[in-house]
Amino acid sequence: MASTFVRRLEASGIGACAARLFSKHGPKVVIADIQDSLGNIVCEDINGTFVHCDVTKESDVENAVARYGKLDIMFNNAGTAGAAPSD
Repeated sequence: MASTFVRRLEASGIGACAARLFSKHGPKVVIADIQDSLGNIVCEDINGTFVHCDVTKESDVENAVARYGKLDIMFNNAGTAGAAPSD
């Protein structure tokens, strides 16, 4: 049984390792990210699918999920770097 797995890409580190690990266990892996070239590189390595998606925009996430009909697992490791703005 193939599951659909969507993750927010981190082209190296935890995100890329998670995508590779999940792909070894059979689900269809969809990488959703704003970094198109890096996402496509990882997808080529794991025979996955890439969709451009900004996870800070709810409509982008809804469109990414709707494109594949369902979402079984989501690994979201989106984050930002830098100091929080002071008040």
